[in-house]
Amino acid sequence: MLTNLLFDRIFSETDSAKVCFINKRCLRSRFNKSECRACLDECQTEALKLDGRSVVFKQEKCTGCMRCVSACPNDAFNSGLDLKRLLEGLSSSSQVVLTCRKNAPFQQKLYIPCIGSLSESLLAAMNSVATNSFSIDLSHCSECINRHCLNSFNLKVGKLTDKLKVSKHIPLRYNFEKNSPLPVTENISRRFYLGMAKKSLLDLGKRSMGAGKAETSASLNHTRKGPATDAMALQYAWKHSSSKEYKDVLLSFFYTANVITEKCNLCPGCQGMCPTGALKRTDLKGVKQLMFTSSACNGCNLCQEFCKKNAIQIIRGFTGNPEKPKCLC
Repeated sequence: MLTNLLFDRIFSETDSAKVCFINKRCLRSRFNKSECRACLDECQTEALKLDGRSVVFKQEKCTGCMRCVSACPNDAFNSGLDLKRLLEGLSSSSQVVLTCRKNAPFQQKLYIPCIGSLSESLLAAMNSVATNSFSIDLSHCSECINRHCLNSFNLKVGKLTDKLKVSKHIPLRYNFEKNSPLPVTENISRRFYLGMAKKSLLDLGKRSMGAGKAETSASLNHTRKGPATDAMALQYAWKHSSSKEYKDVLLSFFYTANVITEKCNLCPGCQGMCPTGALKRTDLKGVKQLMFTSSACNGCNLCQEFCKKNAIQIIRGFTGNPEKPKCLC
């Protein structure tokens, strides 16, 4: 019986991805006067609606396109994307294929829930760390209920290409053909099988002990303070990219905070409202200071919306070292 479960786990068609909505991470839940509409403007199926000023997620209407995942600045939507594995896989020397099909026959593949989950900044990070050209499997997208993601995905890639000026600097390649010329294998290698078997057995064991349940809003850390997914991807790419050109492009996705010092009274409001810890008020020898770390900022503008004195402004783009805290006032 265990063998059957194992083979089902490795080879079954498990393409359907589910979105998990963590309400407490929503900017509108954090600050009830927030005007954020990022997810609402991306949703194509009416799975997301406003109830008063709160976002309501209707799971039964969601098709798993993940556009809300890539749009939300504070990870209020969880897709199950393994960011660390994705970036490390692209930085390896192997040719990699990104696919939403878990049973796709590519030799070196990395699973992504849907191309809708890839934001422009995440794509920039992916291209920055890639040591080889990599391909994305779009061969089934035109037949998918989420085919509307193709257009938005191409727009993101186009914007990234424009920033790099020369398209040949984009390692990303497309694959539209079902009879793919990309590396495939009819016989699963022993190494691949053992690797998948090990992972599947571990997952199966966790599930049998009741510890392998899918993540729900109750099992996720709602109130954690730290960089969001895109910010973490940019941090990783900043550390691992050896190209000055790419580093300059990456800086365009970080954020700058400007403070009007004559308006700011150094109250702790913006620090308390900031969901990532990018803003911190410190006391140095009795002198209060407001510090800002660009690499932690998700650009949500919550601090800007909350500040009653209109003393702070968040703009996209940064110069210098984004990991080094900067004194604003």
